[in-house]
Amino acid sequence: MVREIRDAVEFKNIRRIMSANSADLIRASLALPRADPTIPLLTRPGWIPAAPIPLDDVPLEWRQHPDADRAEEARSWLTHYWPGSTYSEMVRNLERPSHFFNGLSYRLVEADPVLTFTATRYWDQFDTGEALQFEAAKEWHRSGTIEGPYRRWLADPFDLSRRYAIPGVNALTIRNADTPTFQLMNRRRVAVAMGTTHVVPAGDFQPSQDYDPRPDQELRLRNTMIREYAEELLGAHEDRTTPVDITRDAPHAAIYQTFASGAASAWYLGIGLSPLTWKPEILIACVFDVPAFDQLFAGISTETAEGELLNDLPFEEETIRHYATSPSTLPAAQACLTLAWDHRKLIT
Repeated sequence: MVREIRDAVEFKNIRRIMSANSADLIRASLALPRADPTIPLLTRPGWIPAAPIPLDDVPLEWRQHPDADRAEEARSWLTHYWPGSTYSEMVRNLERPSHFFNGLSYRLVEADPVLTFTATRYWDQFDTGEALQFEAAKEWHRSGTIEGPYRRWLADPFDLSRRYAIPGVNALTIRNADTPTFQLMNRRRVAVAMGTTHVVPAGDFQPSQDYDPRPDQELRLRNTMIREYAEELLGAHEDRTTPVDITRDAPHAAIYQTFASGAASAWYLGIGLSPLTWKPEILIACVFDVPAFDQLFAGISTETAEGELLNDLPFEEETIRHYATSPSTLPAAQACLTLAWDHRKLIT
């Protein structure tokens, strides 16, 4: 019992350090070598296209069983942090965050040259991917660096066989008025990246329900993006027991029809890895005509289930630069802002 209490106290302390010093941890991870210093993500050649691609033109493939998979071995490197437990179990038992569940998800197993996926569960990603941030906070508090034994064992961030990597789907939302505006969210009530600023909507790449991955129907970035719009901006409840038909179910169908009619466009900006957690981040910009945006999102509250919404930020160089360089802005959001601004003449 004494050991359990001591472990719980230490765990909570590291989690507090992680939350209070997230900007410092991200800054330390960004100090490591990157292929493209203008993008605060780890990338390989071809991961960031020279020009945005219509979202539906991005090829995705399904692989039932990944080759040479060593992801389960990763857990053995983390047992000394949480004896007899896992990272997700510790968070569930000690913090009891809302909206924290072991949802069926799409795991990225290859990204060169085609994004290839298989099925996994959210807590697999949390236990072997987000755990890197916990280790980084512990090492940073002890020695001022983020390098720990688990990160050293993983060695290569681009080796997707050693951890469960569920991509985030991150959409910068732009209202295309004479002076365009965009939205961000201050994340307040979440289990991951609390106290940071992010694009909205953003969520993990998942099917709409938890018993069947349905890759033939739901392995589409647009499906996840539309469900995230419905949940984060329109307050739709995420049931996950019944598949969502985004072409017919409310409020998803209205969002789907807005894109299908051409009143909104979705652009793929690329993919990269978070430098701190090595989580894949898919980068998207969505541009809405003013009437469509105002009709869809009329009356949305600045307070959402996940945090505070920042509305009507001017899509102009000074504001973009401010958020794209702010230490509190997540690297994926910084990348979305930077790339959308670079390609503003094409997408707006």
